[in-house]
Amino acid sequence: MEASWKPSRLTALAVWIVASGPAFAQNVNWTFLSSKELHFSVSFCTVPMKDQTKVDRKKGVITTLYLFKGVAKDYTCAVSLADYNTAPDVEQEFKLNESSIINATKGVLRSSRRADFIYGGEKLPALTFSYEARPDLAGKATVIVKGRRVYMLIFQYHKMRDYSAAGQKFLDSFQLVN
Repeated sequence: MEASWKPSRLTALAVWIVASGPAFAQNVNWTFLSSKELHFSVSFCTVPMKDQTKVDRKKGVITTLYLFKGVAKDYTCAVSLADYNTAPDVEQEFKLNESSIINATKGVLRSSRRADFIYGGEKLPALTFSYEARPDLAGKATVIVKGRRVYMLIFQYHKMRDYSAAGQKFLDSFQLVN
């Protein structure tokens, strides 16, 4: 069976985060989140919110979509997850996620590199890319594929301040757990 991997699956949830840009909130407190059900943990830039889970059915492919987001003054953290009923095409998934974020922000891709995400001695395929959008936004995203699951982390911020440490803290804190 050939699956149709559309950008509307995983990135639809994350695109809202990137397209709307960082919002402004009063207090910024790092908050640890662990999801045993979805097998990950991460430190968010503020108290994260979980959007309602969505199920997408297209051409025999069933996708359960999750979005967790934390919004702080001048920057936003998000983890989106697509749980497919079959393993996705890794290269196509990377390409679609990268182009969807760039198109949604009307941004420019600044860098893109393949990497391995190490999980319990296993090397999982990953893609990390950075982008700039609008006059004052920049972002960095990482996409990780583990079997039928695709995790995408996004850190987006206003360029007028140096948020490289906060962005790295968020991205580096992501772990896959049993």
